Amino acid sequence: MEKYAYFFEPDDPITTKREFTDELIKYCKKENKDLTILHEGMEPVVLIDGEKYVCMLEQPRMINIPIIPAFYANSYGFKWVYIYRYQESSDS
Repeated sequence: MEKYAYFFEPDDPITTKREFTDELIKYCKKENKDLTILHEGMEPVVLIDGEKYVCMLEQPRMINIPIIPAFYANSYGFKWVYIYRYQESSDS
């Protein structure tokens, strides 16, 4: 998958599609971006400022230093949202 276009840390845990939608709305409002939800879900498809994206919950990209534990990966819904440009499938 290509590099993300946007990412953000949600204010609250995301464990349902409604919570995902709410966090996307908060993010776009805060960043003054126009948001249209095309498909609500745990991998929602959205339009942000007229461009199509897919959003995914992922662990933050951290530098892995074996001696120093810089990040404890315990999600409980606290994953970051990474937003990628939508890629049309060639299997159509």
